Amino acid sequence: MSDKPQPRSRESSRPLASDRVSQRRELRRSALRSALRLRPATIVTAVLAAAAVTLAWADPFRQPEQQALIVSNKTGARRLFPTLVDADPAKATIELQAPERPPVRLVPTPAGGHQILRDEVLLGPVDADDFELMWSSLRMATVLRKLDASDSDPEKRQIGRRGVLRISLPDESFTLSLGELVANGGVYAQLDGEAEPWVVDQSVAWLVEQPAQSWLAERLLDVDPDMVTTLAWAAPGPTGSEALVLARGEDGFWRVRSGAPPLLLARDAVDFRLRLLLRANLDPFFERDVAPAESLRPWLAVTIGDGQTRTLLVGDACPGHPDRRLVDRGPGSLGCLPAEVFESWPLHDPDAGMLEPRLVPHEYGRIVQIDLEVPAGRSLIRRGGNWSLSSGGELSLVSEDEVRRWYQELSRVEVAPLLDETGAPPEPASDRGPEGAGEGEGEGEGEG
Repeated sequence: MSDKPQPRSRESSRPLASDRVSQRRELRRSALRSALRLRPATIVTAVLAAAAVTLAWADPFRQPEQQALIVSNKTGARRLFPTLVDADPAKATIELQAPERPPVRLVPTPAGGHQILRDEVLLGPVDADDFELMWSSLRMATVLRKLDASDSDPEKRQIGRRGVLRISLPDESFTLSLGELVANGGVYAQLDGEAEPWVVDQSVAWLVEQPAQSWLAERLLDVDPDMVTTLAWAAPGPTGSEALVLARGEDGFWRVRSGAPPLLLARDAVDFRLRLLLRANLDPFFERDVAPAESLRPWLAVTIGDGQTRTLLVGDACPGHPDRRLVDRGPGSLGCLPAEVFESWPLHDPDAGMLEPRLVPHEYGRIVQIDLEVPAGRSLIRRGGNWSLSSGGELSLVSEDEVRRWYQELSRVEVAPLLDETGAPPEPASDRGPEGAGEGEGEGEGEG
């Protein structure tokens, strides 16, 4: 019997399959424990993130006035006039009855806007911006709180002592009687039909306290300058035979229609002077009996897009203001404007920039037809983005690039007013020569 060791079998030399599975599981657990182990950098990052979230939520540096105003829905706070949200302000009549003052009424007009009546005497139009602010204040006015034990004394409230506010609409009306101011904010008030007074916004009392003239429009005319289409002065123009009339065409450019030689005017220059004119402030105001009716003479007629014309009258010097003249803009009080407002516009002054310096100022993209009258009658017509030349009844296509290049060169040509030796414009031509042809070309381009 030999002592030589026996070799192991192939099966015993290999690890069992179950051992291999156990080893793999152990390796995965070890890797997972290593991945979940908290490192110092991870701990520091988590602490900083928690601190940032806490600061963002608490905000210790926030000022008290920057905090959001929280209104409890259990205090009884509500809108003072809740139905005004859906009401049409153009149909509203507002009456402000301050103590020891005649009543002031803001009444709608058929043409739009409101006018002021003080003790049934017409003062003039209401400033549109001021009325919008008033209506917004009334719409947003709220009841601050109901009465508590500290408000039980009727003598303390004095309902009606600070005046009355009335709002009349076609289908409803409100009457609010105002009392004394509340120490911690607000004013005592009682709405008609309510059993108990309230504490409401003090802004309502401020509206009643304003004098009637504070609602009066101070601008010469409350008209959008972009809506004006015609300016007609009553005084003769530079030619001395007809009244000066400026009209805005469909192309947006201003032209002299009468009272001066036909001219195409610089749009920006006319619009600038028009804005200054319409926004001139009347100051001071006077009753109509300060000047005889016969002393007021026509000065300027302003026509707007819908065809409505506003005629302005001018009188003599304002009482106590020799550098100003009386102006009548319609029903209501007379106002005063500086004397320089009535000076003639320098249409032919080269330094004033009133004349359009470009021969053809219209934008290329708006032009659909160009008529050429000399040396032969021809027309450039654009249809569907393509240009065609019409000559002798025949149409031929032309290059759009060539037409654009030609028009750009033409638009760079500048013109200057033709003056005689006295510095005045010459008399307009009696026949339809080149001057008339040029005017017709400008109008044709404007229509495009």
